[in-house]
Amino acid sequence: MDSDTQPVEPKLGRALAVTLAEQPKITLQELANAAGVSRATLYRLAATREELLGLLDEYSMACVKQVFEQADLSQGTARDALKRLIAAHIEQREFCAYLISRTMGCEKRRQAMDWSDVERHLLQLFMRGQQAGEFRIDLPAAWMADMFGYFILALCEGESKGRVPRASMADYFESFFLFGAQGQPVS
Repeated sequence: MDSDTQPVEPKLGRALAVTLAEQPKITLQELANAAGVSRATLYRLAATREELLGLLDEYSMACVKQVFEQADLSQGTARDALKRLIAAHIEQREFCAYLISRTMGCEKRRQAMDWSDVERHLLQLFMRGQQAGEFRIDLPAAWMADMFGYFILALCEGESKGRVPRASMADYFESFFLFGAQGQPVS
């Protein structure tokens, strides 16, 4: 993203996204404290809480769309594309988790954001993987696309609570997403 067109400094944006994903009802003063800035800094960005959330929504969605561009899902096998997508999501995890947590359970807010490209890319990836025999065919591709988003959110929450080491996030995501909780048979 071009720094001239960024409405929010990336470091501040990440701090705001992390805090709001974990505490969506936080006051502006508490949000400013958690982000390490003054309330005046937040007011320079936006005059109201709703304006600030709208600004962060917009910036976060741009980051998510950039994730899909970086992952280049049309190249290689579906499984390789999934690995690239996971890695790109982890780079922007704060914004991804913020958007998912912000729209969960709120259809009006979800409809206000344009998720169509994200949903289309995920659906195409999982359908391609199913057709190639790389992904399970007994689960709907649309459901796998939904679960992908929930996995991102759970992974970010696990990292913030110290349950998931940052260095292992991609491996944890890929292995659990592809293989679930199925254990290895004991011999």
